[in-house]
Amino acid sequence: MQPLAGSFSDFRTSDPALWLAIGVGLAVMMTLLLIGRRSRRSQGPVVLPAVFGSLDWESPLPAARHDERRRSIRRGGLPTPLHIVDSKAGRRARVIDAYVLDRSTGGLRIAMEKPVAIGSTMLAKPSNAPEGFAWVRIMIRSCREVGDYYELGCQFESDLELSRLLMFG
Repeated sequence: MQPLAGSFSDFRTSDPALWLAIGVGLAVMMTLLLIGRRSRRSQGPVVLPAVFGSLDWESPLPAARHDERRRSIRRGGLPTPLHIVDSKAGRRARVIDAYVLDRSTGGLRIAMEKPVAIGSTMLAKPSNAPEGFAWVRIMIRSCREVGDYYELGCQFESDLELSRLLMFG
């Protein structure tokens, strides 16, 4: 095996292949540096949509600043099947199928085929809940038509422990 210095002794500074290899190497390095800087620079402040002044949201709480109103982080995910029952219907209550669109520790955003009155109270339970899973009481805070279904903003009436909360997706 020949020494390392011997392998580089054949290179000439006037050789175009040497300059081409150096140029390509520099171009690749500059491209990677620019891509790295752009991705770091694009992580700016989060801009929230202007739905906080919406008339759908009839809250008994006084209006707060937009960055202080939400107390918990909303989390999306795959739509989770859900059963809904009117809490005032008693034994003759009919189970309505719905889907959880997103969830937080404070409530759910669900999709249903029919509208529900704002301020009404309902019971919710995940479709895949184990035997003995108690129904969760939710209050309807908003209802709006989106295409061929209705989106309901729901608030839990009491705090849920994490194991029960995770059942909603």
